[in-house]
Amino acid sequence: MLIDKANPLISHHSCWPARQQGLVVTDSQMIIPETVRKKFITGWHKHIPLTYLTDQNCARTTIDLEANHDLLTVSLSAGLITTTSKPLSTEGEANLSFCEWCKAWKRLFHLIQDYSPAKYDIWSQHHSQIRDAEDCTTKWSLSPIYMTIIHPC
Repeated sequence: MLIDKANPLISHHSCWPARQQGLVVTDSQMIIPETVRKKFITGWHKHIPLTYLTDQNCARTTIDLEANHDLLTVSLSAGLITTTSKPLSTEGEANLSFCEWCKAWKRLFHLIQDYSPAKYDIWSQHHSQIRDAEDCTTKWSLSPIYMTIIHPC
């Protein structure tokens, strides 16, 4: 390891690229699907399947025509057309890996902080109970199923 004489707090390892002052590297921020964000904006009342918050789902760049989660309701007597959100599919949620689950939860926490901050503490406790359970790794397949059934709010 070489020590930079101009700044002794900076070390240089031969396998690392040279440091550049003022250059910051961060992980890329995935975009939370608008379908999910709308459910929080209008009031978070139903389960949001974590599959919608995985890296794979948030990294989609093409428009999925089946991703339209609104239903049109026509009231002939009132002469109104209204939209209603379709429930999000829970397909695949019980099969998330621990890593996928953790990353999806980070996004869920951001949504809770932004749109339902009063619920943040109870959801954080709920998350911790699952994540920190002694048998979490040996019985991981049960944890995502538990998440879809039991809600602290």
